[in-house]
Amino acid sequence: MKTSTIKKTSFYILGVLLIILIWIVSSYIIKNDIILPSFSSVTKSLGNMLISKDTYVNIINTILKLFLVIIIGVVTSFLLALLGYRFEAFNYFFSPFIALFRTVPVATISIILLLMIGNKKAPYFICLLVVLPILYEAFITSLKGINKSIIEETKMLSNITPFIIFKVYLPIISPYVLSAIVSTFGLGLKVMVMAEFISQTPNTIGYALNEEKMFLEMSNVFSWTIILIIFMLIIEFVLKMVQKRIEEKF
Repeated sequence: MKTSTIKKTSFYILGVLLIILIWIVSSYIIKNDIILPSFSSVTKSLGNMLISKDTYVNIINTILKLFLVIIIGVVTSFLLALLGYRFEAFNYFFSPFIALFRTVPVATISIILLLMIGNKKAPYFICLLVVLPILYEAFITSLKGINKSIIEETKMLSNITPFIIFKVYLPIISPYVLSAIVSTFGLGLKVMVMAEFISQTPNTIGYALNEEKMFLEMSNVFSWTIILIIFMLIIEFVLKMVQKRIEEKF
């Protein structure tokens, strides 16, 4: 098991090193920091950003927004999925809304919400409307996949009550839902930063990126990208560990 993990880690590191090598060679060929900043200039910029208080303020503001949206999205989609699972008519009724949220361009949603509720609140709703369909589909699919014999047994004991939901349904569907949440975090972070960028929400990563873009500070843009990638890798690692523990338990 340890040998397999070391092997996987080694190949992962080799992949990262190859990306860095391609970056160094490409920047050397292009020789234009506005198009592609050099690896050394980005690492220097990253170092300066990591010792700045404003960097951490922006990160915390954006991440707290994302966590709040994911929590609201999980609770809302689970309740809607329960209704869709319990009442088939509701599932058919709600399906057009899910299709609408999936297909409407994020830029269109951003413009409408920005005009309606302003630049401070818009990123919350923009991100929520993107992640909600994914979470709803994950919940409704996993609920429908529950073994029928388990459903019949629970019906003999009781109707669908909060106790049955938390003690029977949630433990069964949690491994599948956690996979969806892992994917949602990555997408949610991208959408949140883009929404902040469009809305120019103060003291956020999106706002910082917009400022760097205006002054053509591409080294800082790349530095923010690296910070986001590292953060997402950490979150995905933690969530996958939790998912693994739950799968082993059940």
